[in-house]
Amino acid sequence: YTDMKYGGKYYTYIAKELPSIMKEIFNVSDKREDNFIAGLSMGGYGALKIGLTECEHFSAAAGLSSVADIIGLTDTFKETYIPIWGENIDIPPQDDLFYLAEKCDSHPLKPRIFMGEGTEDFMYKENVKLKEHFEKLHYDFTYRESAGTHSWAFWDEYIQHVLEWMLK
Repeated sequence: YTDMKYGGKYYTYIAKELPSIMKEIFNVSDKREDNFIAGLSMGGYGALKIGLTECEHFSAAAGLSSVADIIGLTDTFKETYIPIWGENIDIPPQDDLFYLAEKCDSHPLKPRIFMGEGTEDFMYKENVKLKEHFEKLHYDFTYRESAGTHSWAFWDEYIQHVLEWMLK
């Protein structure tokens, strides 16, 4: 969900190219109110990042069990981060959800945000930290948690909550 230092331009592809391709192939609406983005785990990070960055295109963004604190998890994911941000793992502000939440807070088209997290998830603490950050800002923000781990069983249950929330 980032244009990598040593790899593909994944942000550009997912945030810009793929929506354009989807519109052409499936004739989906390009109206902001009809477009949402969601993901789980690293995809949850990507969905929140893209939703906060491309807020003129997405009316809502949802992350389940997200990699919420990309900077705080540097030691955990060091080997994964090197191809993305280089050997020094210099993460720019535009890749940090905390920064993006603050930056987008004053945007007139900021998206609605949903976060879902399992209380036994190994990234629970980071998600609570991001939740508390959003609660200090001025978003239409929904947070939901329950017992669960970083697993398909949790995501299968929670995608139902996301769909219900998105379509309300």
